[in-house]
Amino acid sequence: MTRVSLPVRMAALALPVLILAQFLLAGLALFPGGTGWSAHKALGGALLLPILLLFLARPLRRWALLLALLYGLQIAWIVLGQDLGAATLMALHPFNAGLLLVAALMVAMKATSSA
Repeated sequence: MTRVSLPVRMAALALPVLILAQFLLAGLALFPGGTGWSAHKALGGALLLPILLLFLARPLRRWALLLALLYGLQIAWIVLGQDLGAATLMALHPFNAGLLLVAALMVAMKATSSA
């Protein structure tokens, strides 16, 4: 694999950490005395930036596309689930988050192996 730039490598390494932080924030929002959902929503919106940065690295573009699609599905499961009153669709949100984490870990591995 060709070398990727330092900012792209940093984005690739930050993404799994940020996704894990999302799991923590979701857990904190679920339990009494927790933070609420605002921090989870804010960080969720910010996750798009490192995903977009990955498109700058030609060898990672397919992975960046997969991450962008999974990211879009993250939003879609919640919005559609709420609009349709379908808890099953909303339940796909954490499942999809697991897929997003696995894909982000693969990208981090690929980005650092090309260093």
